[in-house]
Amino acid sequence: LYSLSGMSLNSVDNSIFANNMLSLDNLNTNAIAYNQYGIYLQSGSNNKIVYNNVYSRSLNQSTKRTHGFALGTPTLISESNIVKNNIIVSEGYGYAISYRPSTVIETNKYDFDFSNNFYYKKNTGSNQNLALFSYNGSNTTDTSDWKTQTKDTISSFNEDPLFDSWGDELFTTCINLCAKGTTIEGVTHDYYNKERPSEPEKKPCIGAREFDPPLNNIYVFETG
Repeated sequence: LYSLSGMSLNSVDNSIFANNMLSLDNLNTNAIAYNQYGIYLQSGSNNKIVYNNVYSRSLNQSTKRTHGFALGTPTLISESNIVKNNIIVSEGYGYAISYRPSTVIETNKYDFDFSNNFYYKKNTGSNQNLALFSYNGSNTTDTSDWKTQTKDTISSFNEDPLFDSWGDELFTTCINLCAKGTTIEGVTHDYYNKERPSEPEKKPCIGAREFDPPLNNIYVFETG
């Protein structure tokens, strides 16, 4: 099994991975299985994966998938990592998140803490994977099941973030992203260096870009 990641991390501690915009498309034509990942954290502790926009696409074969996030390894140690305020789109055979619970040493510790994320599955063909998540090797299509399995909170959403298209800057002004995030210590500005608000005064936006909500949420996909 071969793989390529936008970010591939192992035994990383006390780090912040924020405000990234990543578009990946698995076009590999080799006969062997070949997966790609936007952000792959195999193990580590006290990391923050926050405010990222990731669009993962794999339209050709089920053995050549692209996953937005791949998190955890059962045989390795991961503790107290947070995954919050991210937008993760999966199109095709991959998953928004492939998550395998890791070994946790200390009592009452968690490996990954999920909340305030936008997840979306874009269906582009009848033969492609309809599952939005993979939990411990099993497909999960229902967001409520995912939240039960991972203790992801009700503050996460299964909605289309209305990106213009794959491969762009993953720009969006979807009103449903506004003021839906949670304040993250150590991340005070967005991708464009715009200052993020903080609670309790105001919640930040979900995703890599902070913006004021538009007057309406009319979105034009195409004009004739």
